[in-house]
Amino acid sequence: MALLKPRTRTVPLFQGDDRVRITELQQAVEAAVTREGLRRVGDGSETLTAAEEYDAFVLEATGRAVKVELQQLRHKLWRKLVLANPPRDDEEDDKEYGFDIDAMAEALLPYVDDEDPEQRTIISPQFETREALQEFIDDLSHGDFQRLYSAAYLLNVDSGGDPKADMSSRLARISDATSSSPARLG
Repeated sequence: MALLKPRTRTVPLFQGDDRVRITELQQAVEAAVTREGLRRVGDGSETLTAAEEYDAFVLEATGRAVKVELQQLRHKLWRKLVLANPPRDDEEDDKEYGFDIDAMAEALLPYVDDEDPEQRTIISPQFETREALQEFIDDLSHGDFQRLYSAAYLLNVDSGGDPKADMSSRLARISDATSSSPARLG
């Protein structure tokens, strides 16, 4: 019996107009940062207002998104995939990561362990067959595929995420760090 449950991450795949609006709102935050800088993000800050609008829309759009839940693989299964996809001699990125990054991208997302089908990368939505899972993956846009692959890779090599990952809290932390006055507590 395993003491630790595999970490999971749900990745929303935004559709159509929601994707477009998220990009527009992200650009508005970046433009506000360019105009205002990150000196002090407080009341009346254009940057904070834009970030809060972004966060609110992403939260709303997440309800409409296709949600893909990814699962971390056990260490031995991850290692098996790495060893099955050795780095190519002529690819510097492969040497840096320790595996063939192109082959690993194709192997990781549809991965289902033969001996324990519960050990799989994509755990939701459920697919009746490996062919159905592969068809789902093949139908993804390149951007959505890369987003899922990056999230699956990080689940397997990273020690964990930042629990305060929304944009407005990141801006507040950056603002406090760049401010000339001491940061306020709680």
